[in-house]
Amino acid sequence: SVEITDLEGNIEYVNKALEQISGYSASDVLGQQSLVFAVSKMLPSKFCELWKTTTALNLWRGEVQSYKKNGEIFWESVQVSPVLDKGHNLSRFLVIKEDISKQKQQEEQILFQALYDTLTQLPNRALVLESMKNMLHDAQRAKKNAAVLFLDLDDFKKINDTYGHDVGDEVLRILAEISRQEMRYTDVLARFGGEEFIALLPNTTL
Repeated sequence: SVEITDLEGNIEYVNKALEQISGYSASDVLGQQSLVFAVSKMLPSKFCELWKTTTALNLWRGEVQSYKKNGEIFWESVQVSPVLDKGHNLSRFLVIKEDISKQKQQEEQILFQALYDTLTQLPNRALVLESMKNMLHDAQRAKKNAAVLFLDLDDFKKINDTYGHDVGDEVLRILAEISRQEMRYTDVLARFGGEEFIALLPNTTL
């Protein structure tokens, strides 16, 4: 989608693609400040970078969260280009945006799968080992106790062999849910692998 704004970020023109993506009509947004230039909608560091780059007559690229007319939040890849008048003075900004919500969702899913167990939704082996290292470091620095508990289900293979893997998976999910409910909000429960779990208990008297 395309926007053209004045030097204060107020919208002077939008194309049909913006209307189709956001649900806003041209009459809704003309004269309003573009979300790209709204300081309340962006991180201060990103907002400053945008203005510093574009007012220096350079192209700025970034990713921002936008809002549809129905209130839905979505991600856009944004390119802001300074537009010069005949005297080579900055006169407007050209804003080109692309909806990247699907790519963001895929990135989040990949990140989740890398750090969390998809069956129990608990942190996986890689994440809990990193968390354990940080917990022990913090405990040593603060001179406080911390505990690491290894939990293993005895004869779990019999459940899979007798009732099938679907039932075995459900047992693991229920166990994870019940165990997490019984722990403090500062504690961490993770699936270490198979039927093995780890609990990290910072600031404990155990």
